[in-house]
Amino acid sequence: MKITSSLSVPVVANTPPAPSVVQQDLPLVGVGAVVLAATGFLFKWFFDQTVKAWEKRIAELEQEAESARKTYPQLEQLTKATEQLTRQVEQLTEANRQLVALAERMNTYDQRLQNYGGALQDLQRLYNDSQKTYLELKGSLSIEYLRREDWLRFSNILETKLDENNRRFEDLKEIFAGRLKGE
Repeated sequence: MKITSSLSVPVVANTPPAPSVVQQDLPLVGVGAVVLAATGFLFKWFFDQTVKAWEKRIAELEQEAESARKTYPQLEQLTKATEQLTRQVEQLTEANRQLVALAERMNTYDQRLQNYGGALQDLQRLYNDSQKTYLELKGSLSIEYLRREDWLRFSNILETKLDENNRRFEDLKEIFAGRLKGE
């Protein structure tokens, strides 16, 4: 006997319904949970074992240190001396670094001084040339000054003669002007 549903899917009577996807994956989820729980347990056990081993090793090292302190009373003094030496080595390393930096700055200053030395030689050469030009000018100035004085004297004489000639021409002009009017 066949029964049909409203969806027009044939349904067989007395047959169990098909399992859903969730019902099919349930056994896998259960297995995953068990594996996860077992992994967590194993991790915790391994972690606990590691912690116990480290605690045991720390206790052994502390016992060794205590026995070494008792056996070797100078160990603390040597430890302190080692620490002091370590600090001194660090200080020397820092001092060395500072000396290297100072040497680099000194090299920079040496290079600058060499550059300034070249510039100073150029200035010295320029000064010597200027001094030579000054001495030449000083020597020629006295000659030029004498020439100037001679020119001034000569020009005064010329001006005096020209003024005298102008005055004579003016007199002659007046004389000729009077004669031309009086005739």
